[in-house]
Amino acid sequence: MPAPEIETLVTERVAQVFDDPLELMASACLEVPADLHASVTASARALAARLRSKEHSLVRDLIAGVEVQQSGIVIHCTPAGIAAALGVDTAATAPDRLTLGAQARLTRSGRALRLVHDSGTQASCRPERSLSRLLAQAHGYWRELRRGELDIKTLAAREGVSASWITRVLRLAFLAPDITTAILKGAQHGKLEAGALVSTGAVDPDWSAQRKLYLPAAK
Repeated sequence: MPAPEIETLVTERVAQVFDDPLELMASACLEVPADLHASVTASARALAARLRSKEHSLVRDLIAGVEVQQSGIVIHCTPAGIAAALGVDTAATAPDRLTLGAQARLTRSGRALRLVHDSGTQASCRPERSLSRLLAQAHGYWRELRRGELDIKTLAAREGVSASWITRVLRLAFLAPDITTAILKGAQHGKLEAGALVSTGAVDPDWSAQRKLYLPAAK
């Protein structure tokens, strides 16, 4: 399970609830006196920032459980914990749980599981070493070949790999610039993985076709 990605998605989703204090007061059935409304609003926004910094003690106080389902993530918060963090009380009609949904699904990328939104965006943008390393190799190989001092077969022999491998890696030097940038930032399509990128015929020479495959859908 991609625990860091789940943690990022969960804390961000709960932080979004605190971004809207009025909605939070209503959904968690909080009793907020009129004269405390401004201070509670300020506290809610401060708590949102603390959640985004992944303050673990606060997360434990607010979240009772997380379910990873096939269609998304379900987060169970405690209205009592929310009220305590804000320094107010809950109404007698407050539910035991405040349930939130986060639309993301587990997708296998090579050997790893990734948490991916419907648009293809990864829940947590972290550069993948294998992809970054391939890009560095591709541009390094291309710089050497451009000097004209050796050919692909000689380069392959020096690197201890096949000429066909060098050729497949070289294609990555001709990815659209925004795709290269996305990979280095960890913002590529969640299904993209190193093995697929160097498979035969994987890199279309047309940049528009590449973007459809390797970048998340535009929002």
